[in-house]
Amino acid sequence: MVNLGDFRAILAFDKWRGNADGRQCVFDRAMVRSGDTGGARAGFGARMIDHGYTFHGAQPGLSRIGPAGLYARRVVYGSVRSLDDITPWLDRAVHFPEEVIDLAWKRIPPDWVYGEEESLGRLLKQRAANWRPRC
Repeated sequence: MVNLGDFRAILAFDKWRGNADGRQCVFDRAMVRSGDTGGARAGFGARMIDHGYTFHGAQPGLSRIGPAGLYARRVVYGSVRSLDDITPWLDRAVHFPEEVIDLAWKRIPPDWVYGEEESLGRLLKQRAANWRPRC
């Protein structure tokens, strides 16, 4: 697995946005260049998908979501022992500029949020203003 560490990063992201269902991935062959040697190695890479139950899905009042957002094959988290192991990514989420949310919001295809634009805008503004880790 050429991007195993990305599972930690997406776990932090899933916890931040309150993913209320399991993490899904698509795996494909990847060539990864080594910065040290300039060579390349082949392996499998994971592309993270599935954002259907964001912000706690049908249960928006939850403050702790336990195993939600985890990939089913827990072996990918083999070296994660505590919240400290994903803290670097949580710190990035806590401190990223509000413009990041705004840019992401503007890139959402209109047909994904048709009729819900105002609700989404309020939700994103509330999340940006009141960010608290929900792990």
